[in-house]
Amino acid sequence: MRYADGEIPEEQSWISRHLLSCWDCRARLSDLETAIKAIVQFRNNDFLPAIPNPPRPWANLGDHLRVLEVQRRTSWSRIFSVISSSFHRHRAASAAGFVLVCALVALWLVHPPPVSASAVLAKALAAESRASLSSTGKVVHQRFRLRRTAKSDRHETLLEFGIWRGTNMFRITASSTGAEALKGLEGVYKTNGLNWRDPLSATAYAGWRANLREAHDTVAQTDPGETTVRTFAKLPGLSIASIASAEITLRKPDYHVIHERLSTAGDDYDITETHFDAVPAEAFPLMSRKITPRRATAGAPTRGDEPPKPGVTLTDDQIEMAIRHALHHLGADLGDPITVGRGPDGEVILESLRPLRFFGL
Repeated sequence: MRYADGEIPEEQSWISRHLLSCWDCRARLSDLETAIKAIVQFRNNDFLPAIPNPPRPWANLGDHLRVLEVQRRTSWSRIFSVISSSFHRHRAASAAGFVLVCALVALWLVHPPPVSASAVLAKALAAESRASLSSTGKVVHQRFRLRRTAKSDRHETLLEFGIWRGTNMFRITASSTGAEALKGLEGVYKTNGLNWRDPLSATAYAGWRANLREAHDTVAQTDPGETTVRTFAKLPGLSIASIASAEITLRKPDYHVIHERLSTAGDDYDITETHFDAVPAEAFPLMSRKITPRRATAGAPTRGDEPPKPGVTLTDDQIEMAIRHALHHLGADLGDPITVGRGPDGEVILESLRPLRFFGL
Protein backbone atom coordinates (compact mmCIF):
# COMPACT_ATOMS: atom_id res chain seq x y z
CA MET A 1 0.00 0.00 0.00
CA ARG A 2 2.78 2.46 0.86
CA TYR A 3 4.60 1.62 -2.38
CA ALA A 4 1.43 2.20 -4.40
CA ASP A 5 1.00 5.59 -2.68
CA GLY A 6 4.67 6.53 -3.23
CA GLU A 7 5.31 6.94 0.51
CA ILE A 8 8.64 5.05 0.72
CA PRO A 9 10.98 6.80 -1.74
CA GLU A 10 14.06 5.10 -0.30
CA GLU A 11 12.66 1.69 -1.27
CA GLN A 12 10.65 2.51 -4.42
CA SER A 13 13.42 1.55 -6.87
CA TRP A 14 14.25 -1.72 -5.05
CA ILE A 15 10.59 -2.76 -4.98
CA SER A 16 10.18 -1.83 -8.65
CA ARG A 17 13.07 -4.13 -9.60
CA HIS A 18 11.59 -6.91 -7.46
CA LEU A 19 8.19 -6.56 -9.16
CA LEU A 20 9.80 -7.15 -12.56
CA SER A 21 10.72 -10.69 -11.57
CA CYS A 22 8.04 -11.66 -9.00
CA TRP A 23 4.63 -12.50 -10.40
CA ASP A 24 3.13 -13.08 -6.96
CA CYS A 25 3.90 -9.57 -5.74
CA ARG A 26 2.95 -8.09 -9.10
CA ALA A 27 -0.46 -9.82 -8.93
CA ARG A 28 -1.00 -8.54 -5.37
CA LEU A 29 -0.14 -4.99 -6.47
CA SER A 30 -2.53 -5.29 -9.43
CA ASP A 31 -5.36 -6.46 -7.14
CA LEU A 32 -4.66 -3.55 -4.80
CA GLU A 33 -4.73 -1.01 -7.62
CA THR A 34 -7.98 -2.52 -8.94
CA ALA A 35 -9.58 -2.17 -5.51
CA ILE A 36 -8.38 1.43 -5.19
CA LYS A 37 -9.77 2.19 -8.66
CA ALA A 38 -13.18 0.76 -7.67
CA ILE A 39 -13.22 2.87 -4.50
CA VAL A 40 -12.32 6.04 -6.42
CA GLN A 41 -14.98 5.33 -9.04
CA PHE A 42 -17.60 4.79 -6.34
CA ARG A 43 -16.57 8.01 -4.62
CA ASN A 44 -16.78 10.05 -7.83
CA ASN A 45 -19.82 8.39 -9.44
CA ASP A 46 -22.06 7.48 -6.47
CA PHE A 47 -20.96 9.05 -3.19
CA LEU A 48 -20.12 12.65 -4.14
CA PRO A 49 -23.18 13.17 -6.42
CA ALA A 50 -25.44 11.99 -3.56
CA ILE A 51 -24.17 14.69 -1.16
CA PRO A 52 -26.51 17.72 -1.22
CA ASN A 53 -25.05 21.08 -2.12
CA PRO A 54 -24.62 23.60 0.70
CA PRO A 55 -27.56 26.01 1.05
CA ARG A 56 -25.32 29.00 0.34
CA PRO A 57 -21.61 29.76 -0.20
CA TRP A 58 -19.40 30.11 2.83
CA ALA A 59 -19.07 33.74 3.87
CA ASN A 60 -15.63 35.25 4.40
CA LEU A 61 -15.49 36.02 8.11
CA GLY A 62 -12.05 37.66 8.05
CA ASP A 63 -13.27 41.27 7.82
CA HIS A 64 -15.97 40.68 10.43
CA LEU A 65 -13.48 39.12 12.86
CA ARG A 66 -11.06 42.02 12.41
CA VAL A 67 -13.84 44.51 13.27
CA LEU A 68 -14.71 42.50 16.39
CA GLU A 69 -11.05 42.41 17.41
CA VAL A 70 -10.77 46.20 17.11
CA GLN A 71 -13.98 46.64 19.12
CA ARG A 72 -12.71 44.25 21.80
CA ARG A 73 -9.42 46.10 22.14
CA THR A 74 -11.19 49.47 22.22
CA SER A 75 -13.61 48.27 24.92
CA TRP A 76 -10.81 46.92 27.12
CA SER A 77 -8.82 50.12 26.63
CA ARG A 78 -11.77 52.18 27.85
CA ILE A 79 -12.29 49.94 30.86
CA PHE A 80 -8.64 50.09 31.88
CA SER A 81 -8.62 53.85 31.31
CA VAL A 82 -11.57 54.33 33.70
CA ILE A 83 -10.02 52.02 36.28
CA SER A 84 -6.66 53.78 36.03
CA SER A 85 -8.13 57.27 36.45
CA SER A 86 -10.29 56.14 39.38
CA PHE A 87 -7.31 54.47 41.00
CA HIS A 88 -5.25 57.65 40.87
CA ARG A 89 -8.10 59.69 42.38
CA HIS A 90 -9.08 57.30 45.14
CA ARG A 91 -6.23 54.87 45.51
CA ALA A 92 -7.40 53.02 48.61
CA ALA A 93 -11.06 52.63 47.60
CA SER A 94 -10.15 51.76 44.01
CA ALA A 95 -7.67 49.10 45.05
CA ALA A 96 -10.22 47.45 47.33
CA GLY A 97 -12.89 47.57 44.62
CA PHE A 98 -10.50 46.16 42.03
CA VAL A 99 -9.61 43.25 44.32
CA LEU A 100 -13.31 42.59 44.97
CA VAL A 101 -14.11 42.56 41.23
CA CYS A 102 -11.22 40.15 40.53
CA ALA A 103 -12.43 37.84 43.29
CA LEU A 104 -15.98 37.80 41.90
CA VAL A 105 -14.72 37.08 38.37
CA ALA A 106 -12.52 34.24 39.63
CA LEU A 107 -15.43 32.80 41.61
CA TRP A 108 -17.66 32.93 38.51
CA LEU A 109 -15.03 31.15 36.39
CA VAL A 110 -14.53 28.39 38.96
CA HIS A 111 -18.24 28.00 39.78
CA PRO A 112 -20.29 29.25 36.79
CA PRO A 113 -24.01 29.78 37.38
CA PRO A 114 -25.99 26.54 36.94
CA VAL A 115 -27.84 25.95 33.68
CA SER A 116 -31.48 24.88 34.04
CA ALA A 117 -32.93 21.83 32.32
CA SER A 118 -35.60 24.06 30.77
CA ALA A 119 -32.96 26.25 29.11
CA VAL A 120 -31.08 23.25 27.69
CA LEU A 121 -34.29 21.64 26.42
CA ALA A 122 -35.40 24.92 24.83
CA LYS A 123 -32.19 24.97 22.77
CA ALA A 124 -32.69 21.31 21.86
CA LEU A 125 -36.29 21.94 20.76
CA ALA A 126 -35.21 24.85 18.55
CA ALA A 127 -32.44 22.77 16.99
CA GLU A 128 -34.84 19.86 16.42
CA SER A 129 -37.33 22.19 14.73
CA ARG A 130 -34.66 23.53 12.37
CA ALA A 131 -33.50 19.99 11.54
CA SER A 132 -37.09 18.95 10.83
CA LEU A 133 -37.54 21.82 8.38
CA SER A 134 -34.27 21.02 6.61
CA SER A 135 -35.26 17.36 6.19
CA THR A 136 -38.67 18.14 4.66
CA GLY A 137 -39.20 15.94 1.60
CA LYS A 138 -36.48 13.54 2.70
CA VAL A 139 -36.39 10.15 4.40
CA VAL A 140 -34.54 10.10 7.72
CA HIS A 141 -32.55 6.96 8.49
CA GLN A 142 -31.32 6.29 12.02
CA ARG A 143 -29.60 3.34 13.62
CA PHE A 144 -29.56 2.63 17.33
CA ARG A 145 -27.88 0.31 19.79
CA LEU A 146 -30.21 -0.88 22.54
CA ARG A 147 -29.17 -2.34 25.88
CA ARG A 148 -31.92 -3.62 28.15
CA THR A 149 -31.01 -4.59 31.72
CA ALA A 150 -33.54 -6.53 33.78
CA LYS A 151 -33.59 -5.29 37.38
CA SER A 152 -34.61 -8.70 38.72
CA ASP A 153 -31.46 -10.61 37.70
CA ARG A 154 -29.33 -7.93 35.91
CA HIS A 155 -29.60 -9.93 32.68
CA GLU A 156 -28.60 -7.81 29.68
CA THR A 157 -29.97 -7.95 26.14
CA LEU A 158 -28.12 -6.19 23.33
CA LEU A 159 -29.40 -5.50 19.83
CA GLU A 160 -29.26 -2.97 17.03
CA PHE A 161 -32.25 -1.64 15.14
CA GLY A 162 -32.87 0.90 12.41
CA ILE A 163 -35.69 3.26 11.56
CA TRP A 164 -36.70 4.82 8.25
CA ARG A 165 -39.21 7.64 8.59
CA GLY A 166 -40.57 10.29 6.30
CA THR A 167 -43.80 11.83 5.09
CA ASN A 168 -46.50 9.14 5.38
CA MET A 169 -43.96 6.35 5.86
CA PHE A 170 -42.34 4.57 8.78
CA ARG A 171 -40.44 1.30 8.95
CA ILE A 172 -38.38 -0.32 11.67
CA THR A 173 -36.01 -3.25 11.17
CA ALA A 174 -34.13 -5.25 13.76
CA SER A 175 -32.47 -8.61 14.14
CA SER A 176 -34.67 -11.41 15.45
CA THR A 177 -32.38 -11.71 18.47
CA GLY A 178 -33.59 -9.31 21.10
CA ALA A 179 -37.01 -8.80 19.51
CA GLU A 180 -38.60 -9.10 22.97
CA ALA A 181 -36.44 -6.26 24.30
CA LEU A 182 -37.40 -4.05 21.36
CA LYS A 183 -41.08 -4.84 21.92
CA GLY A 184 -40.69 -3.92 25.59
CA LEU A 185 -39.08 -0.59 24.65
CA GLU A 186 -41.94 0.15 22.27
CA GLY A 187 -44.40 -0.50 25.11
CA VAL A 188 -42.54 1.89 27.41
CA TYR A 189 -42.60 4.61 24.76
CA LYS A 190 -46.32 4.26 24.09
CA THR A 191 -47.23 3.99 27.80
CA ASN A 192 -45.44 7.23 28.63
CA GLY A 193 -46.49 9.24 25.58
CA LEU A 194 -43.07 9.24 23.90
CA ASN A 195 -42.68 9.17 20.12
CA TRP A 196 -41.90 5.66 18.88
CA ARG A 197 -41.44 6.98 15.33
CA ASP A 198 -38.62 9.23 16.60
CA PRO A 199 -36.96 7.46 19.55
CA LEU A 200 -34.38 10.10 20.52
CA SER A 201 -36.67 13.11 20.39
CA ALA A 202 -36.07 16.15 22.58
CA THR A 203 -39.63 17.27 21.84
CA ALA A 204 -41.10 14.00 23.15
CA TYR A 205 -38.83 14.10 26.21
CA ALA A 206 -39.90 17.67 27.01
CA GLY A 207 -43.57 16.67 26.61
CA TRP A 208 -43.18 13.73 29.00
CA ARG A 209 -41.39 15.97 31.51
CA ALA A 210 -44.08 18.66 31.26
CA ASN A 211 -46.84 16.15 32.05
CA LEU A 212 -45.22 15.12 35.36
CA ARG A 213 -46.94 16.56 38.39
CA GLU A 214 -43.68 16.71 40.30
CA ALA A 215 -40.15 16.14 39.06
CA HIS A 216 -36.54 16.87 39.92
CA ASP A 217 -33.97 17.78 37.21
CA THR A 218 -30.21 17.75 37.06
CA VAL A 219 -27.94 19.04 34.29
CA ALA A 220 -24.37 17.79 33.88
CA GLN A 221 -21.62 18.12 31.33
CA THR A 222 -20.65 14.48 30.78
CA ASP A 223 -18.03 15.24 28.11
CA PRO A 224 -16.50 18.49 26.82
CA GLY A 225 -18.98 18.49 23.95
CA GLU A 226 -21.98 16.80 25.59
CA THR A 227 -24.66 17.83 28.07
CA THR A 228 -26.94 15.42 29.92
CA VAL A 229 -30.37 16.31 31.29
CA ARG A 230 -31.76 13.88 33.87
CA THR A 231 -35.31 13.94 35.22
CA PHE A 232 -36.63 12.00 38.22
CA ALA A 233 -40.38 11.50 38.33
CA LYS A 234 -42.05 11.77 41.74
CA LEU A 235 -45.32 9.98 41.24
CA PRO A 236 -46.67 7.32 43.63
CA GLY A 237 -48.10 4.08 42.30
CA LEU A 238 -46.20 3.95 39.01
CA SER A 239 -47.00 0.99 36.73
CA ILE A 240 -44.26 -1.42 35.73
CA ALA A 241 -43.88 0.34 32.35
CA SER A 242 -43.99 3.89 33.74
CA ILE A 243 -40.74 5.82 33.59
CA ALA A 244 -39.30 6.55 37.03
CA SER A 245 -36.29 8.45 35.69
CA ALA A 246 -35.02 9.40 32.27
CA GLU A 247 -32.07 11.21 30.77
CA ILE A 248 -31.00 12.45 27.37
CA THR A 249 -27.51 13.42 26.21
CA LEU A 250 -27.20 16.27 23.74
CA ARG A 251 -24.27 16.89 21.44
CA LYS A 252 -22.95 20.41 21.14
CA PRO A 253 -23.09 22.70 19.29
CA ASP A 254 -26.16 21.43 17.38
CA TYR A 255 -27.97 20.03 20.49
CA HIS A 256 -28.76 16.78 18.68
CA VAL A 257 -29.85 13.95 21.04
CA ILE A 258 -27.39 11.05 20.78
CA HIS A 259 -28.32 8.95 23.83
CA GLU A 260 -31.30 8.24 26.04
CA ARG A 261 -31.68 6.22 29.22
CA LEU A 262 -35.07 5.15 30.57
CA SER A 263 -35.57 3.47 33.93
CA THR A 264 -38.80 1.65 34.79
CA ALA A 265 -39.78 -0.60 37.68
CA GLY A 266 -38.85 -3.67 35.66
CA ASP A 267 -36.03 -2.72 33.28
CA ASP A 268 -33.46 -0.12 32.31
CA TYR A 269 -33.13 0.84 28.65
CA ASP A 270 -30.08 2.51 27.11
CA ILE A 271 -30.55 3.74 23.53
CA THR A 272 -27.53 5.12 21.65
CA GLU A 273 -27.67 6.57 18.16
CA THR A 274 -24.96 5.10 15.92
CA HIS A 275 -25.98 6.68 12.60
CA PHE A 276 -28.12 9.54 11.31
CA ASP A 277 -28.74 10.51 7.71
CA ALA A 278 -31.44 12.21 5.62
CA VAL A 279 -31.66 11.01 2.03
CA PRO A 280 -33.88 12.19 -0.84
CA ALA A 281 -37.22 10.41 -0.86
CA GLU A 282 -36.67 9.17 -4.42
CA ALA A 283 -33.45 7.43 -3.36
CA PHE A 284 -35.09 5.45 -0.56
CA PRO A 285 -36.32 2.48 -2.67
CA LEU A 286 -32.76 1.95 -3.93
CA MET A 287 -31.35 1.53 -0.45
CA SER A 288 -33.30 -1.48 0.77
CA ARG A 289 -34.26 -4.81 -0.61
CA LYS A 290 -36.67 -7.44 0.62
CA ILE A 291 -35.02 -10.86 0.57
CA THR A 292 -37.30 -13.66 -0.68
CA PRO A 293 -35.13 -16.80 -0.77
CA ARG A 294 -36.20 -19.96 -2.49
CA ARG A 295 -37.09 -22.72 -0.08
CA ALA A 296 -36.90 -26.39 -0.96
CA THR A 297 -40.22 -28.21 -0.72
CA ALA A 298 -41.11 -31.84 -0.21
CA GLY A 299 -41.17 -33.96 -3.35
CA ALA A 300 -38.69 -31.74 -5.20
CA PRO A 301 -37.55 -33.16 -8.58
CA THR A 302 -34.60 -35.51 -8.45
CA ARG A 303 -32.20 -36.74 -11.10
CA GLY A 304 -32.44 -40.22 -12.60
CA ASP A 305 -33.65 -43.00 -10.35
CA GLU A 306 -32.66 -41.25 -7.09
CA PRO A 307 -35.33 -41.56 -4.39
CA PRO A 308 -37.12 -38.33 -3.49
CA LYS A 309 -35.34 -36.49 -0.75
CA PRO A 310 -37.30 -34.90 2.07
CA GLY A 311 -37.79 -31.15 1.63
CA VAL A 312 -35.70 -28.73 3.68
CA THR A 313 -37.59 -25.70 5.01
CA LEU A 314 -35.40 -22.95 6.43
CA THR A 315 -36.60 -20.89 9.33
CA ASP A 316 -36.42 -17.11 9.18
CA ASP A 317 -33.52 -17.18 11.64
CA GLN A 318 -31.60 -19.58 9.35
CA ILE A 319 -32.32 -17.36 6.35
CA GLU A 320 -31.00 -14.35 8.23
CA MET A 321 -27.83 -16.19 9.27
CA ALA A 322 -27.30 -17.44 5.71
CA ILE A 323 -27.43 -13.85 4.41
CA ARG A 324 -24.99 -12.68 7.08
CA HIS A 325 -22.66 -15.54 6.15
CA ALA A 326 -22.80 -14.54 2.49
CA LEU A 327 -22.11 -10.89 3.34
CA HIS A 328 -19.09 -11.96 5.36
CA HIS A 329 -17.60 -13.74 2.35
CA LEU A 330 -18.32 -10.70 0.17
CA GLY A 331 -16.38 -8.57 2.63
CA ALA A 332 -19.38 -6.24 2.94
CA ASP A 333 -19.40 -6.29 6.73
CA LEU A 334 -15.98 -4.75 7.27
CA GLY A 335 -17.01 -1.27 8.32
CA ASP A 336 -19.57 -0.86 5.55
CA PRO A 337 -22.98 0.71 6.36
CA ILE A 338 -24.93 -2.44 5.55
CA THR A 339 -27.23 -4.35 7.90
CA VAL A 340 -29.61 -7.28 7.91
CA GLY A 341 -32.86 -6.96 9.83
CA ARG A 342 -36.53 -7.86 10.00
CA GLY A 343 -39.41 -5.88 8.57
CA PRO A 344 -42.83 -5.33 10.14
CA ASP A 345 -44.12 -8.67 8.84
CA GLY A 346 -41.04 -10.65 9.90
CA GLU A 347 -39.48 -10.63 6.43
CA VAL A 348 -35.70 -10.43 6.14
CA ILE A 349 -34.53 -7.05 4.80
CA LEU A 350 -31.07 -6.06 3.62
CA GLU A 351 -30.32 -2.35 4.08
CA SER A 352 -27.42 -0.29 2.82
CA LEU A 353 -26.58 3.39 2.57
CA ARG A 354 -24.71 2.55 -0.63
CA PRO A 355 -26.22 1.12 -3.80
CA LEU A 356 -26.34 -2.62 -3.33
CA ARG A 357 -24.62 -3.13 -6.68
CA PHE A 358 -21.43 -1.91 -4.97
CA PHE A 359 -21.42 -5.20 -3.09
CA GLY A 360 -22.34 -7.27 -6.13
CA LEU A 361 -25.94 -7.77 -4.90
